[in-house]
Amino acid sequence: MSMENGNLNELPRGNASQSTRRGFMKNAALGAAGLALAGSASSFAAVVGANDTVRVAVAGLKRRGRPILQALSKLPKVKVTCICEVDQLQLQVGLGHCDKYLGYRPATEKDLRKVVERSDVDAIFLTLPDHWHAYATMIALQNGKHVYLEKPCSHNLAEDELLMRAERQYQHLKVQVGTQQRSSVESREIIAEIHRGAIGEAYKAVAFYNNDRNRVANPREVVPPSTLDWELWQGPAPRRPFLDILEDYDWHWRWHWGTGEVANNGNHELDVARWALGVRFPQQVQTQSGKFHFVDDGWEMYDTMEASYRFAGNKVIQWDGKSRNGYSTYGGRAWLRFVGGQTNYEVVQRELEYLDVKTANRDRRIWATAATLGDAEAPLPSVDEVGLPDLIDVQTN
Repeated sequence: MSMENGNLNELPRGNASQSTRRGFMKNAALGAAGLALAGSASSFAAVVGANDTVRVAVAGLKRRGRPILQALSKLPKVKVTCICEVDQLQLQVGLGHCDKYLGYRPATEKDLRKVVERSDVDAIFLTLPDHWHAYATMIALQNGKHVYLEKPCSHNLAEDELLMRAERQYQHLKVQVGTQQRSSVESREIIAEIHRGAIGEAYKAVAFYNNDRNRVANPREVVPPSTLDWELWQGPAPRRPFLDILEDYDWHWRWHWGTGEVANNGNHELDVARWALGVRFPQQVQTQSGKFHFVDDGWEMYDTMEASYRFAGNKVIQWDGKSRNGYSTYGGRAWLRFVGGQTNYEVVQRELEYLDVKTANRDRRIWATAATLGDAEAPLPSVDEVGLPDLIDVQTN
C-alpha cells in the first residue's frame, strides 16, 4: 500500500491481519486530512456543473443499485454520468436498468478509485458491501465528491471514528447515510407529534425486527467467477479466499465482511428510537446474543440479540432482534413501541404512517397527513419542530 499526495495507489494484498484493516483505514483518513487544505471555495464552486445539473455516479449495482437508479431518474437536474461494478455480469444488468429508468447509458468503471477521480462526477451513491463503506466515503471526500452512503456507516466502530474525522475535514461536502426514514414525510410528522408531547415525555423505546431467514449453505473455498474481480470486491478488507456463498446476500452474516442484523435492519429502528427520544450516544450498553438456529450451517454470526441502551436523563432503548425464528413477539415485522409519561405505551409501524396512543382512559390513533393525502399534498413539519438528521449519523448501536 502506498500513498502519494494523499491518494491511495494500491489496495493491500497478501495475508493481512485485522490490524492491517485498521492501518489501511487510518492511512486513508490521514490522506484525507492532508488534502483538507486543498478544499478551497473555488474547488467547492466547481462541484455543481455550470448548468446546475448534479452529475452523479452509482457504485454497486446489485440489490440497492436498481432502486437508487430508479429514484435518481425521477429527480430533475440530476444526470447519472457513471456506474461502477466489480462484477461484469452485474454491470450488464445495471446497464439494462439504466436503459429502463434513465433512457441512456452512462460511462462504466470497475474500480471505484477511478470513479472518484472523474471530473464529470459531483456526487456518488455508494451501495457496496459493508466493509467498503467507510473507506469508499473517505476517498470520495478526498476527491471532492458529495456522498450518499447506504447504511451502515462502516464495518466497525474504529472506522466510524476515522470517518467522522474525515467528515470534519471536509465540511463543505455533504454526506448522507441511508437511514432513510428520517427523509420520510410520514416519519417527520409522527416524530414531531412525539416531540410535541402526544405521549407525554417519551423515556423508553422498544425497537424490534424479526425474520425467518433460512439455512445458509456451508461455505467452500472455490475459484471466483470469471466475471468477478475478487481483488476489488475485497477492497480494504484483509485478504481471504473466495467463498461460494458470498455473491448474493450471505456475506452479511460473515464477521470479515458483514455487520449482522443489528446494522442490517436494526439501525433503522434504533435510529428512529433515538430520534424520538432525543438522545445521541448511550452511557451504557448491555447485550446478550447467540446463534440458535441451524447451528451447523454457514451463518457465522449471532442470529438472535437482545440489547439495552441506557442514556442520560434516565432514557432507555431496548432492541429485540430475531433473524431466523420468524416469531413476531409484538406484531408486525419491524415496529417501535414508545413509553411516555402520560401513556401506558404507544406503537408505530415501521413506515411510521400512524401513531397509536394508549392510555388508561382513552385509545386514539394519530395518522400522518402524508399517509392519507400523499406526500405531494402533505405539509412538511418545520426544522425547528423536528430537527435535521446529523450530517453523518454514526451507528454506535
